[in-house]
Amino acid sequence: MLLLLLLLPQTAMAKNTEKSKTTFPVQVIHKTGDDKEVRDYVMNSKISEEFYAKLTDMIQFLVPQYIEEGKQHLVIGIGCTGGRHRSVAIANSIYETLHSNNHDVYVEHRDIKEDVHKGDKKL
Repeated sequence: MLLLLLLLPQTAMAKNTEKSKTTFPVQVIHKTGDDKEVRDYVMNSKISEEFYAKLTDMIQFLVPQYIEEGKQHLVIGIGCTGGRHRSVAIANSIYETLHSNNHDVYVEHRDIKEDVHKGDKKL
């Protein structure tokens, strides 16, 4: 297994901190990406739509390649700061897309039960 970690220069991080920071409304903070209102909040943004389109395009490319090579598994990992909102909503959407195409799919949300105030302290 290969893990690739891209370290961004501090100047790039400082410029993008406010722009890329996702702040959830108070009414969804104690919910998860399994809840419709959280999923709608996460998935109904231009950046989420673009990300999901690119991700599903890659998955649609990979699945036939894996099948042709006789591989038994394709593991897809999605992460976010707390593991309760964005990653859950996106993983569920991927699950639904693959399942609707008759693929045998299993989804596990590793951090969904984590403390909501712990997210930025996990690493």
